[in-house]
Formats: sequence, structure tokens, C-alpha cells
Amino acid sequence: MTDVDPIAAPADAVAGDEFRLHPWSILLNLRSELRALIFPAIAVLLAGRKSERGFFAQLVVILIIGLVRATWRYFSQRMRFDPTEFVIKSGIIRRNERRIPYARIQSVDSTRNAIQQMLGVAEIVIHTAGSAEPEAKLTVLSVNSVADFRQRIFASSPIRHADTLVATDALLDQPGAVATTARRDQVLRLSTRDLLLYGFIENRGMLLILGAIGVLFQYGPLEKMFNDALSAEFGGQGPLRGYVTGLLSQHGLAPELVLYAVVAVVLMLLFVRLLSVIWAVVRLHNFTVMRTGDALRVEYGLFTRVNGTIPLTRVQTVSTKAGVIHRMFDCVTLDVTVAQGSNLEKGGLREPLAPILPRTRVAPLVAELWPDLGVEGADWQPLHERAHIRLLRSGVSGALILGVVLFPALRVWTVLVFGAAVVWKLLTVKRVADSIRWTVSDRVFAVRSGWIAKQEIVARVQKMQVLAFSQTLFDRRNGMAGIAAHTAGGVAAVSYLPVDVARGLLSDLSAKAARTKFRL
Repeated sequence: MTDVDPIAAPADAVAGDEFRLHPWSILLNLRSELRALIFPAIAVLLAGRKSERGFFAQLVVILIIGLVRATWRYFSQRMRFDPTEFVIKSGIIRRNERRIPYARIQSVDSTRNAIQQMLGVAEIVIHTAGSAEPEAKLTVLSVNSVADFRQRIFASSPIRHADTLVATDALLDQPGAVATTARRDQVLRLSTRDLLLYGFIENRGMLLILGAIGVLFQYGPLEKMFNDALSAEFGGQGPLRGYVTGLLSQHGLAPELVLYAVVAVVLMLLFVRLLSVIWAVVRLHNFTVMRTGDALRVEYGLFTRVNGTIPLTRVQTVSTKAGVIHRMFDCVTLDVTVAQGSNLEKGGLREPLAPILPRTRVAPLVAELWPDLGVEGADWQPLHERAHIRLLRSGVSGALILGVVLFPALRVWTVLVFGAAVVWKLLTVKRVADSIRWTVSDRVFAVRSGWIAKQEIVARVQKMQVLAFSQTLFDRRNGMAGIAAHTAGGVAAVSYLPVDVARGLLSDLSAKAARTKFRL
């Protein structure tokens, strides 16, 4: 193996030279190894708590094992750039060699957590269109090497003009980082106000609270506190049991207890929203979408900096959603799906392409990025004229099943719950049915749905892989059918169509798809 400075590699490596990752990989691999050993380590440490000396001895053994494995991984992994492919070798006793053709690589993305930012390194993830998981994950390269790595990878790639930029804003904050003059057009940048609004709308705080509750139940005092609240330790009965008993008794709860409960619920909901806002500001800090050639580069994150690529030509579907709060602020969330095997994460990105976007900007943005996916002025078609009756029947059936399940607990209150559900269905089912529309053109098949929370999905005809015609027993009795267009990244489906319309739509989409050249 040719000796190459591992810190400068791959910048100093010529074709055919092998190089290793950055030496800091040992430390970061040690962190990964310790996470893999965490459960065996807990078992060992709990079993060895009889003496302090034994405790520290076992801890040292675990650290040594992790360090040996991390060092082994570092010295056993080598890479090189061949003229047409990237080669990764691993193993010393049992040797493996993976060859990734440059032409198959769709994106080279980087992720930098807080530790990696301090060390001036980045984790590289290579995606291809044919794998469910990332084709390769390199932990880690220096910041300057990331840029040269992209240039070498995409030197022969069909989308090289999208990923040959040397450094993004996330990388340029490191001393010594150098950028090329690759043209980059800013498509979207979210302000702090946008992030605050998105966090308030998304309401991820409940997930954080549920996760914290799970940890506290498992390792903290929450289980004991909960048992105490239900037990008879506080004046004969726990407070929670007292609330439930009072609620089910003939006298009911005292007004002050009801007031306290309402205030507690309101404060809890506000706290959940606050956590969600904090999550959005930290997670999506400096969220930026740049267009470079035929791809979008998305960057975001405060402590963990994420940098991903979305090839424009590989977008399968474009979707928008707008809930109640979205509509109050006249905004939507816009997202896309990309073909990368069965991995629907867009180049390793888990967040929407545009987490929050004014409604008036949606059409111009789609027209700019995907001129063939615009549906402005399209002729939207309705469902079967009796579709609302089918929706009403299914809704009443669901409410009836729910009532049967809840009857042992709610008794007579079940009638009230069932009646309220039926009345709600009667008042809203026609609007729900009328809100579902579909349209088709030579290039797209689109479906809109939702009365309160609105959704829209647009699928490219060129990307369609499977067209499905479906009829249930109830569909056949009512002369209805459904159509689903499957792409590598999502499904556009509509039900309750007149059967002749559904068959015509199936034939139309099949003919249109046959006239186009399929590209993943």
C-alpha cells in the first residue's frame, strides 16, 4: 500500500493509491463500539457491584475491548480511487472488497455531530439507487478531504455537476476549508421565525415526553411515583384513584378539582408545544436548500450538521400537506420522495424538503424545480356520486365497533359517544367526499384529499412502476373501483371512482407510461 497522509487523503492520493480514514476515526469508532457493548456492559457491571475494585476492573476491560475493536477497524479498512469505481477494502484475516461504480452513485452526503465539528471531521454516506441502505459509510474524513472526495467520486458521474462543490456552509465554518466557484442558487432558507412556527405546528414535543417517560420508568423514580399516586398511601387513596372514583361517582368531582385538572392539561399542552419549538430550532438550525446543477443540496442542524443531496431527476413524487394550524398561517409543508432502493429518506435526509412554506410560494417553487409537475389550472375530477354514502357507512361501522369495545368501561356513556360520532359523520361526510379530487395529464397523476387537513400528492407518469386496479366486495355492489399508481418513492391512489372511469384511467395511465422512457 502506498503511504498517503491520512489527514490529507484523499486530496493527496492519486488513482490507484490506497488511503485510510482520518486517525480520529479510532476515537469515533470507539464511541460506536461502546454503544454496541452497552447492554452487555450493564449486565457485567450489575453483576460485579460487590466490590469497588471489581467494578473498575470490569469497566477497564470493556474499554480495552472497545479500543481494540475500534483500532482494528481503522487499520483494516483501506480505500482507493480506480478509474471507473471506488474500492473499499476491509479485514485483515478475512478480507472483503467492495467496488462501487461512480456512475451508480447518486449522492455523497455528510453528517457532522457536535464532536465531529470540534475535531474538524465529517462522516460520509454514499447512496446508490439500487440499495435499501447506504452503500458505504465512512467515519470519518477531514473537512477538506470531503470536498475532494466528492469531486473524485463524481468526475465520471451523470450528476457530477451537482455534487462537485467542495464545501458547503456547514463545512466552511472550519479553519482552512476551501470552496470552489461552483454555481449555487439558493432555493429556500428558513428564518428563526419559520422554525418557531414549524415547531409549534409539528408538535414533536409529545414524542420527546413519551421517550423521557419511558426512560424514567425504566431507570428513574417515575414508576414508584405512579404507583404511589394509585395506592392508598395519601390519606386512604392515591390522588389519581381519587379523581377516577370521583368522576364515576354520583356526586362527581368538586369544581376546584375540575379547575385544577383543566389548568394542568392546558399547561401540559403548552409545555409540549414549547419542547417542539425548541426541537425545531435546534434540529433545523440554518435550514438551507441550494440548487447546484441538477440537484438540491440541503443543509441544517445546530449540534448535528446534516448535509444531503436530492437529484432533481430522481424525484418520484411531490406532496404538500396543510393541517389546521398550517391553514391559519396560510402555509404548507412540501416534501418529495426519491428513488434510492427502498430507502425513502432523501439522500439520508429525514426532514421535509420545505418544512414550512407560504402557500403562494408552492406553485412557483415547483415550476422552477420540476416544470413537468405543475398542476395549476388542472381539471380536477370528483369521485362517484355516491362516494359519501360509502364513507358514511364505513364511518358508522367503525363507530359501532368502537362502541362495542368501550361499552364495558363507559356503560351508558357509550350511547352518547356513538351518537356524537354518527352526528359528526353526517355533518362532514359530504365535505370529505367532495374534497377528494384527482387529475391526470401526459406527465403527472395527482390526488387531493382532506377537508380539515388538506393533502396533495403528484406522481410522475415516467416514474410509475406498477398500476393497480382494485375492487372490494362493496365496490362491486356499488359500481365503484380504485386506482393506485406506484413509484419507487411513493403511491398516488384514489378510491370510490365509477368503475368505468377507473378502468379508463387505468388504460390511460398505462398508455401514457408506455410512451415514456422509464427512468428511476
